Amino acid sequence: MKLSELPEISPQLAKFVPKDKFVARWNISYTFEPKYDGFCAILQWTREEGVAFISREKIQHPNIYPAFKKAIHEFFLTTPFNALIVHGELIAWDKEHPTGYLDALQLRLKKKCILRFIAFDFLLYQTEDNKIHDLQEYAWYVRRKHLQNLLPIKTRPKQIKLVPSKATMEELPQNL
Repeated sequence: MKLSELPEISPQLAKFVPKDKFVARWNISYTFEPKYDGFCAILQWTREEGVAFISREKIQHPNIYPAFKKAIHEFFLTTPFNALIVHGELIAWDKEHPTGYLDALQLRLKKKCILRFIAFDFLLYQTEDNKIHDLQEYAWYVRRKHLQNLLPIKTRPKQIKLVPSKATMEELPQNL
């Protein structure tokens, strides 16, 4: 499958759901995730063509950060998928900016900092038998479980982080 053949998916925006409806529908309480200072992006990957980042404005950035994209591509080659789409935030960070540093991305990393893709949501995948599985209609906690399985901590590359998700804001880490 080619990147151009993947369905067009825009970055997701949070939707307010009153607590009583949220708990009643999914029988779970709220979860909290930190906000990072970077570019909201859709990571598209195909076994055939590698990684592309799509911005909120639906602009594809195919030629940025080649070594970064290569490491992600090599990791996804170890998965049983032919293609996938993950929503997240492309960030650059350093000790002074533990939740990201947007200026470093805008200046194309002229400042020495570390580039990361913070994964929020797993939206779609294609299996080796070429079946496409759209996860967007599933509840968040189901997609979250798929994302955790896609990005196990012991084998994922350092270029990808799974966004922390906690029951209270106090439990969230203060840095990456």
